[in-house]
Amino acid sequence: MNQITYLSQLFFALESGATLITVNNRLAREFNHRYGKTQEEKGNCVWETPQIMPWFSWLQSYYNQAALLEPTSILLNHLQEQSLWEQVIKESKYHQELLQVSATAKVAQSAWQLWHGWRLSINPLSYYDTEESKAFQEWSVLFKCYCEKNNWLDSAILPDKLINLLTADKIVLPKQMIFSGFDEYPPQQQAVFTALQNHGVTISEFNSKAEDNTVQTTRLLSTIDSIEELTLAASWAKKQLEDNPTKQVGIIIPELNTLRSEVVRIFDQVLHPKSTLFLWEKPSSDRAYNISLAPILTDYSLIQAALLILKLASDKRLPVAEMTKLLFSPFLAGAEQEYSNRALLDTQLRKNRETDINLDQVLELSHSRSPLLSKKLSSFKLAIEKQPFEQSPSQWVHTFIQWLRSFGWLEEQPLNSEEYQLLNSWHEALESFVSLELIYKSMSLKKSINVLRNLLSEKSFQPKTDRNVPIQILGVLEAVETHFDACWILGLHDKAWPQAPNPNPLIPIALQRDKKLPHSSARRELEFTRRIINRLLQIAPEVIVSYPQQHEDQVLRPSLLITHLPKTSKIDLNLDSPINYIDQAWLDRPNLIQYSDKNVPLIQSSIKGGANLLKSQALCPFQSFATYRLHAQPIENPCSGLSPMEQGNLIHRVLHIFWQDTRDHTTLIGYTEKELQNKVALAVREAIEQQKKTAQIFTEKFSYVEQERLMQLTLTWLEKDKARAPFRVVELEGEEKFHFNGLDFNIRVDRVDELENGLFAIVDYKTGESKVKHWFGDRPEEPQIPLYALAHKESIGALLFAQIRPNEMEYLGAIAEKEVISDFKEVKYFFELKEVRESSLETWEELLTYWQQNLETLTDKIKQGDSRVEPKNQDTCRYCFLSSFCRIKRK
Repeated sequence: MNQITYLSQLFFALESGATLITVNNRLAREFNHRYGKTQEEKGNCVWETPQIMPWFSWLQSYYNQAALLEPTSILLNHLQEQSLWEQVIKESKYHQELLQVSATAKVAQSAWQLWHGWRLSINPLSYYDTEESKAFQEWSVLFKCYCEKNNWLDSAILPDKLINLLTADKIVLPKQMIFSGFDEYPPQQQAVFTALQNHGVTISEFNSKAEDNTVQTTRLLSTIDSIEELTLAASWAKKQLEDNPTKQVGIIIPELNTLRSEVVRIFDQVLHPKSTLFLWEKPSSDRAYNISLAPILTDYSLIQAALLILKLASDKRLPVAEMTKLLFSPFLAGAEQEYSNRALLDTQLRKNRETDINLDQVLELSHSRSPLLSKKLSSFKLAIEKQPFEQSPSQWVHTFIQWLRSFGWLEEQPLNSEEYQLLNSWHEALESFVSLELIYKSMSLKKSINVLRNLLSEKSFQPKTDRNVPIQILGVLEAVETHFDACWILGLHDKAWPQAPNPNPLIPIALQRDKKLPHSSARRELEFTRRIINRLLQIAPEVIVSYPQQHEDQVLRPSLLITHLPKTSKIDLNLDSPINYIDQAWLDRPNLIQYSDKNVPLIQSSIKGGANLLKSQALCPFQSFATYRLHAQPIENPCSGLSPMEQGNLIHRVLHIFWQDTRDHTTLIGYTEKELQNKVALAVREAIEQQKKTAQIFTEKFSYVEQERLMQLTLTWLEKDKARAPFRVVELEGEEKFHFNGLDFNIRVDRVDELENGLFAIVDYKTGESKVKHWFGDRPEEPQIPLYALAHKESIGALLFAQIRPNEMEYLGAIAEKEVISDFKEVKYFFELKEVRESSLETWEELLTYWQQNLETLTDKIKQGDSRVEPKNQDTCRYCFLSSFCRIKRK
């Protein structure tokens, strides 16, 4: 094979009619760009487009040329091939053993490509007694039968088909073909070369070489971790452009696919700091750098909105997070006008705490809140009511377009250049989907949506730009035959370079190693990596190679392939530390007039919240102010099953219903075991029926399980009440007004029991962890019981938490009178409590005075409007929903 080493020689050959074949699309675009610049430098305004294309595109174009002369087999595209492999696998006996047929189909498709590319025979598979090889042999035979029966041609056999066409003199060939960027040529490709040469085509290879005698410097740098490595590389690239704005700078990252988000974040921070300061700044079209690895289509919100609409059409419901994303999508009609209303609608939908939200729920609530959305939802519901069970792919595309239009997708949204290109990619994906009619005559709705989603998730999208971006960020394979004025190669540590072997699981490993298939062995990877690194080290006159010393808790070392390079340091590179522009903006801020809003006095005596208002004030003044004065409310998050609060409410309701009928201890102990079970079962059923009105989770099966749980919990607890001395329930969830220190409180306790001595026991049901110590201190976390005690000073005999938890059934609290101790043997006498002794309280009156003073202090702060950010402890912030609103981080 002839060698061409200079660009001038290559471009002269192209001008003479040669065809350049590249290893990938990116390299083809690069050569076209270079060729155009050369023509402009010659003073040409127009020139003939050179024949530059990737290998498979060339095969496809010449096969299509032959198809114009006489009928040939139908060439399957990538999606059609993959779908055919899926169909073949589903028809095989191995189908039931597979978890992901789609993923297996991709592996089988790759194995088929390797099998033909490396000229392997299907017969040797019989010598390897493995389930994988047997499965692949069966699938291969069936795949081949499908293709022969339907006159289809797959891409793996295309090179062999082209050789046959060359023999028959069916196509016109160029005089010279030049190959660039290939590290190796599989036997099948070599056979095509031989056939081309037999027909008078000169085969050459382009391996670039600098046309000047620039001295090259290569240095090795170690960094703390990948974050510092990326930051230094970005700072270095910025310095290169500051020294010479015309420079072409390369950044090569082997693990670019996993680091892409960090790359964008750090390079934006260093090169486009404005984008990190203002959320509305979008530097995507003006970035000084370009990343070769593009995001997939499903990463873009425009495509996500379309897929969510189709999923809603199919399932008639969406998970809460997905419904929220759809409601807030800017690509729906009325999105800007109704943004606030749709946010309120989302909040309302979450109040049911359901994991899924159905279409009818959204439609019902949107009538009053979001009329534009309601109109579109009504139209959408009518459009999907008569959806067919199965259709052809082209009919489904027509249906999808109708559904999206009825929902208002892109109806009023003016598209920028990037979004317009994205929409074109969406249409291309739909065209690819329609091509599946060759494989599937009809598809179900769910299958069609899944296939479309998989298609979009495999299709990358990179907005086109005419600008000559000075910094190119590439993966290793994309950097082939690319040259820069300066280049930084990152991440060459021993865990990633060379890569670990990754043989195809469907082809016997012994066979792969014997034939030296790609990724088949560590030796094969080492040989391949050596060729790559030797090429990369010649990519620019100045090359910096780096590696991180640590990743999380893993110590990393440099790859053995780069340890021979001369070492350098951060000091030698003379790089300034990147500026944190957010901190700098704060330091450079102008002098501001400061106004304290820590005190906003209360002007009315009544404020909603009851004892919870005092509890919130004790935990954090700002939390209390935001919740009860500004009415800030948390957005409900769905959960599977019932939330802890809902579970607690249910047991409260069961006990309320039970004691409404039972009323006293005598009646309780008079029940037979069967009668007690019936009474509890009746209370449980009634409580669940009441809960069903607000919680859709209560299916028949779930209701049965929850009923069993509540029955067991309630019966176990009632054994504790049976063991008590006689009592009478005099009040259940009684609510009363209590004027305290100038404020009106609505206080309510779960139960009040009258004891034998005429005193009363206050019972507060708790299904969470309860602590009596939370009644004490200048900021009591549980002020409800002390507040009730102050409202009924003369009649209190016991203040109790009824802790109702599996394996933790007990009364907690304290006894006001010693003679009551026999009623609650496990409950301490008040003045035996550690907190009472520490406070030097000796009488019941002193305790009440202590509580009065503490609660008066809290209510005084409420009246003064104390809104300081002053959490009582770390747990206060941990469980607070105001983190995005609070000023705690600015203290």
